[in-house]
Amino acid sequence: FAGLTGHSQGIVVGALAPLSAPGIWPRGLSLQAGAVIAAEEINGAGGIGGKPVRIVTYDTAGQPAQAA
Repeated sequence: FAGLTGHSQGIVVGALAPLSAPGIWPRGLSLQAGAVIAAEEINGAGGIGGKPVRIVTYDTAGQPAQAA
């Protein structure tokens, strides 16, 4: 995960993943799905400190320069 920040409406977790070509996008989609499932489980248990978790994913296309 790229970052974890407090937010007035919850906690935003950032993730960098290759979601399009030329990167290995099927793995990126799996990463994104796993993050969303984890957030749903956390939110179902009351969140973190009572605040909901929200995942924000950025598509790197598997390119290091794009991820920077």
